[in-house]
Amino acid sequence: MDSVQKNSGDLDPYNGSYDLHRELFGHERGVRCGCNIGENHLSLLNSADSSDNHVFNHEYLVTGGAEGDVVVWKLTNLGYCNIVSRFMAHVNTVMCIVPSQLLNDFLDMSSLESNPNEELTLYEHQLCVYTCGRDKLIHRVNLAGKKLLTLEGHDDVVCSLHEMPDSSKLVSGSWDGTAIVWDVLSGTQQYRIQSTQYKYSVYVNSLVTGEVVSAMQNGDLCFWNGRNLVKSKKLHDDAIRAVSIKDNYLTCSNDCTIKCFNDSLCLLFSMELHEGFVYDVRHSKEFDVAFSASEDKTVRVWSTKNGQLLQTIALESSVWQVVETTYNGIATIELSGKVTLWKLKPGKTPIQPNNKLECVVKPKVTRTSGVKILDMTLFKKFNSEKAKELILKYSEENKTLLDTELLYVKQFFQNDTSNLRDSYDISWVVKMLDWPVAERLPVFDLIKASSIYLFTEQLFKTRNQGSKVIFSANEALKNSDNPQLFSVCLQMFANLLHPSISRSVMFRHFESIMESVSVICGISNKLIQQPLSVLCQNFAIACVHNNETNVINHIVLLISKSLAICNEDLKTDSPFSAPVSLRHFMTLELLIHNFPQTTEYCHGHQLKTVLESLSKLLIDKKLVDSNSLGTINYLLNNLS
Repeated sequence: MDSVQKNSGDLDPYNGSYDLHRELFGHERGVRCGCNIGENHLSLLNSADSSDNHVFNHEYLVTGGAEGDVVVWKLTNLGYCNIVSRFMAHVNTVMCIVPSQLLNDFLDMSSLESNPNEELTLYEHQLCVYTCGRDKLIHRVNLAGKKLLTLEGHDDVVCSLHEMPDSSKLVSGSWDGTAIVWDVLSGTQQYRIQSTQYKYSVYVNSLVTGEVVSAMQNGDLCFWNGRNLVKSKKLHDDAIRAVSIKDNYLTCSNDCTIKCFNDSLCLLFSMELHEGFVYDVRHSKEFDVAFSASEDKTVRVWSTKNGQLLQTIALESSVWQVVETTYNGIATIELSGKVTLWKLKPGKTPIQPNNKLECVVKPKVTRTSGVKILDMTLFKKFNSEKAKELILKYSEENKTLLDTELLYVKQFFQNDTSNLRDSYDISWVVKMLDWPVAERLPVFDLIKASSIYLFTEQLFKTRNQGSKVIFSANEALKNSDNPQLFSVCLQMFANLLHPSISRSVMFRHFESIMESVSVICGISNKLIQQPLSVLCQNFAIACVHNNETNVINHIVLLISKSLAICNEDLKTDSPFSAPVSLRHFMTLELLIHNFPQTTEYCHGHQLKTVLESLSKLLIDKKLVDSNSLGTINYLLNNLS
């Protein structure tokens, strides 16, 4: 077993990379969050008046699961890892876990001695964390699983926690649009932060001064002194999912960006390479870097000096969170239910002082096979309240839905679509497909968001109904000038390639779909190009699954038109061009690897020329990592 030591010498993420160390499987139904308990908290176990202070050679990783379960992992400096406790904290998903500076000083030694779990020591009974969940509750528990305190006061899911500089104070954020500052010594609310301006999710942090920082769903960052709003500023175009505070402010958002601000909230730089919601961003405790986790199945390491990308880690599923560990590593909290440990190792050309570009990574000169990207990307973002509001408003104005159908609409948005029964009536959805093109956006949005559930089977089990969905979207693509409508149509098509029943309908009508999509694929707009790249990728994956070759030439044609747009836009530093281009490259690699005739189609659409131009721009601008360089070389070699 390799020894895992703390940082020594000059090793850092600028001249090293995080490599796979080991995978942890402790949650049966998925993992949602985690935290590290390292040296800062372990040192609290040493008595201030004792000369016999213990030197710790381990740390803890605490993870929260989708079923309310918490797993405590003990990681040693020699690389060993084992579970020391597992317990239920909530009745459903644990949304956030943070360590506490407060120790559990009320120990029942008799229960400790009689505990059958031999892995538990006195340390696990003393060290504590706070957890919060979808059950609207907050608990303070020790690592042995004993609940020491329960806080109740939010009206919706508690999604965020932060222990304040005064460790007797805890601040929580909720989907009810409020934050609460708690006195954890007495177990009471100290005060509640709320405003009629903010009604939805709140993610919290705090300053050393005691001011609370709240990140809001509308993209505002707010600063509160007690209940009073000191200042606020709109930083993002969509909900802010996390805010990290160190020498500067880092925020991440559903608008797919990460931004860095100074103390005056002036933008220092923006990091825009993620292709999905960015769920988490946090400063490294030891290095001048930040870690981000995204719906796009990647973790990225960024320089906090200038915002340049240092490393991309591609994973099998979306990533909720990144947790930095004590011994030169990180842990990725993944939607698949897996927790992966990564260890920092040498292996990168060091970045030069004052160099504004990212460090140079080693290119892959050869590649024996294409990347197997057989896990489709799905669009899950869905503003149900907005969609319901638009549908009910249009129906009321035009009397298009019956009262019973309006009841079905309301039931649909109130209930989890994954629990729809076979008898559920979806005729109201089919009727809305005949609405004027300009009014269909929320209809396509709900089909998109529900496409991985039984809803799709109900909608597509009748051939005419499934075809009507396709024809309605094709008509919208050809007869509208609304980029948001285009985007939702493309996202819906991409999602419908996932269930086999709707995929078969997509293949049956692929010519009309490709004809309609080609009408808009030459428009330079992130709302169009980003979902277009996902549609092409999902179509390619579906072709591999179904061994379908008739669609390949059409996919290559769409990619060639999109890459031409990216090639021009990248010359003006368009933020969406790089990730869209790289996704297209991966799709082409998958197609060439599985269908050799793809190279002929690429030559027919003169893809090599634009590929060479784009590759040079991406490499010159330092927008690729080693894996992307491998893809580029693979394509150039096969198209030469």
